[in-house]
Amino acid sequence: MLDVLEPVRPWVDQWLWLKIHNGLLTPKDFYKGKEYGCRLNQEGRGPFFSAWYDEAESFLRAPMRDSLALLLKTVRQYRYSVE
Repeated sequence: MLDVLEPVRPWVDQWLWLKIHNGLLTPKDFYKGKEYGCRLNQEGRGPFFSAWYDEAESFLRAPMRDSLALLLKTVRQYRYSVE
């Protein structure tokens, strides 16, 4: 199921980069470990999720719509070619 989200990943990355660049998150908001890699710590989660729910949906609306349209077109073409 996560593969469906992959076409939108560049826009998610761009949104996050803009948030980091504007000071929403700093290196102190992350921790790095061998088991899980680099992740937001508890202090970073609050600002991240607040911004995500306030801003990300409108920022990602067009890329998500376009990606979903392409996915549906591909699925329909596959369905008709199999029948």
